[in-house]
Amino acid sequence: MDCWIYGLMVLDINPVIQPSINPIILAPLTLMCYIITSREYAMRIICILMRYMRIISRYALQGVSFLNIKMVHAKARTYFRSTMREDIINFSGLKAEESNFHLDLAGISYCDGSYRIARKNSPIFVFEYVIEGSGTLIHSGMKLYPERGDVYIVHKGTDHSYFSSADNPWTKIWFNVGGVLVERLVEAYGLNVVWLVKNCEIRRLFEDGLAYARKKPTDVHEKTAIVIHRIIQAISNELKKREDIHHSEEGLKLKNFIDANFAEIKELDKLSGLIGRSPSQTIRIFKREWKRTPYDYVLEKRIGAAKSLLLGTTFTVKEISSRTGFKDQFYFSNIFKRKTGTAPENYRKANSQ
Repeated sequence: MDCWIYGLMVLDINPVIQPSINPIILAPLTLMCYIITSREYAMRIICILMRYMRIISRYALQGVSFLNIKMVHAKARTYFRSTMREDIINFSGLKAEESNFHLDLAGISYCDGSYRIARKNSPIFVFEYVIEGSGTLIHSGMKLYPERGDVYIVHKGTDHSYFSSADNPWTKIWFNVGGVLVERLVEAYGLNVVWLVKNCEIRRLFEDGLAYARKKPTDVHEKTAIVIHRIIQAISNELKKREDIHHSEEGLKLKNFIDANFAEIKELDKLSGLIGRSPSQTIRIFKREWKRTPYDYVLEKRIGAAKSLLLGTTFTVKEISSRTGFKDQFYFSNIFKRKTGTAPENYRKANSQ
């Protein structure tokens, strides 16, 4: 009965259009929404109807004919595109059985110029697919511009912010996730320094994951872990396809050598000799191709390997520092803390099962 009342309330607050809207049609529509979905979605539909009616009543007062449907619909679309809306699914009350993966939030955002997210030392990973629109991502000191068809990742432990364009606002699907499994997957697929992937058409993966999350099943954490794995794998595959196209032979040779030998590399001379260039030329080529210096990339690989060993083995910190190429455990501990915000021992304790 209360759904009938909600439907009739729309007419009460819009007396100008009462003659043109039949409550006998509106109320059953709302009741049907209530039965098929839930009271929450029925209320959302009523809110949408109310917004349309406000627009229609405004133009009715100005003497605009209701027969000009195209104009009214165009104005309504403009109104909705400039109004911030989000459909958020919260899983804080649905605890994961194991702590290696958990889905915190999922949803779809219809942004406007006021949309802005900022985090310090983020406790989560965020995966987002841009359906339409454009905006800005500031991550690890870099300013990036995700737009339609792009995927961006904001990483755990980083300071970042992202915001939508006001003129061309984002519509995007996203997942906020955490746990050791995500860190391991990101590292294993080489995405630990990937923030934005342009023209990455994996929208279907995001849509399927969101559709399942909406049902709030008891196994949502386990099933979403599979979805995130598939997203990470798809991003990695897409990047590998592009490497041969967008990188020079020298750039690929340097990166592949570091990937295979990061724990043994002591001097830059080995890299320079690999491509027959001077050390300064080698640094310049690598930075041009991979947006960071060879030293920074070696350090990223070592820290990533150290994380895996801390969580997947019982090696001591001293053993791990030696296996990953650091000169001693004190130097390793200082670098690890600087890069991750925590000491190796604390990282192991905090993320152990």
